[in-house]
Amino acid sequence: MRGLSGRFLPGPARGAATLMAGTVAAQVVALGALPLIGRVFTPAQFGVYSLLVSATGLVAPAVSMRLEAAVLLPSDHGEASALARLALAVSFGMSAVGGVVIWVLIRMGPLAGLGGLPFAPLWATLTLALGGVFAVFGGIALRERMYRPIATRSVLQNVASACLQVAAGLLKLGSIGLVAGATIGKAVGIAALAAISRPYLASTGAHSVSRVARVYWRYPAVFAPSAVVNSVGLMAPLIFVAARFGVDAGGQFGMAERIMAAPVSLIAGAASQVLVAEITQRRRQGVAGTLRLFLRASAVLAGLGTALFVMVWLAAEPAVELVLGPGWTQCASVLPIMAATAALRLVGNPAGALLMVLQKARETVILDSLRIALVAGAIWMSIAFDLSFLQSTSAIYGALALNYIFYWCACLLAARATET
Repeated sequence: MRGLSGRFLPGPARGAATLMAGTVAAQVVALGALPLIGRVFTPAQFGVYSLLVSATGLVAPAVSMRLEAAVLLPSDHGEASALARLALAVSFGMSAVGGVVIWVLIRMGPLAGLGGLPFAPLWATLTLALGGVFAVFGGIALRERMYRPIATRSVLQNVASACLQVAAGLLKLGSIGLVAGATIGKAVGIAALAAISRPYLASTGAHSVSRVARVYWRYPAVFAPSAVVNSVGLMAPLIFVAARFGVDAGGQFGMAERIMAAPVSLIAGAASQVLVAEITQRRRQGVAGTLRLFLRASAVLAGLGTALFVMVWLAAEPAVELVLGPGWTQCASVLPIMAATAALRLVGNPAGALLMVLQKARETVILDSLRIALVAGAIWMSIAFDLSFLQSTSAIYGALALNYIFYWCACLLAARATET
């Protein structure tokens, strides 16, 4: 396969294919481990772990202040090295801040479910720090076009995490076993790129960290807050569910999200890459047809989304009981709700990639902010009307579905504008 891809695919396409293969393999490993994890951990234990993942996910995009993306830009190695060192220093500092914030939120109540996890703030700090290093090393590897090691890293990380988590479950270590397995797995992923990243960690003296901080100020000032806004809309639902209905319900909710995330991220990610590649090529060549391509892609993805929803709606209850066991009945109940929104997400996510290609920054910011407003409205409605767990999930995912519809409509208008 390597020989065939090297012979018939150009460099960028070969790199994209390698990264996609690594992503697919990593997702297959993660999805394949869920039946075992569901059997050896209780929903409450999985809920504590999912709550920590969501809590750290709120601030994770800001840990390195998006400077790992800036590492790809400089033509000079010394400047890129200074950026990498700055990104790592910022990551360690922001991780400590994030750990303190999570400690405060545990004491205040929103993250009270983490009180059952020993040393939860320390685990959060370590998770954020490793996530920052993981992102920076990934940026360096992309700069060096080391696509195969990046793909290998993803697989190694998920294999290590899955094996360690299952072993921890068999040893009855509880939620701390899930957290420790994921943490060690991320460390394995970092180690896979350590040799590639090492030349960027030594000071060259030619470029000061303070100078590159001034040059690339937009990343921490603009792009990092934007990424946090986006993550809030994605992570807030599980945090609310765990706070409102308990970590057991949070575990049911988190397991359902994990099940739906694998197929949706794979299909939407692949569609986004193809759509971006095709549209950018048309724009470079001055060829029309963006609107028709967008509509055709939307129709195909809508068909796939409908098929996914019907399959989940018909099979969720018997499949969940067979695969995960009888303790995950609430997971089976919310899966069709999530699948309905996932069908719209399949259409909306690639549409978001189109907005990026067309440089519609204002529209993107508005839509990301709208997502937070819609989710916040659904949470308010759940509290105000004392909705049940299932009703609250319907309200939250209905809000997310509405946001994906708005995304698609904005992209339709943007695509039409390219034809005039």
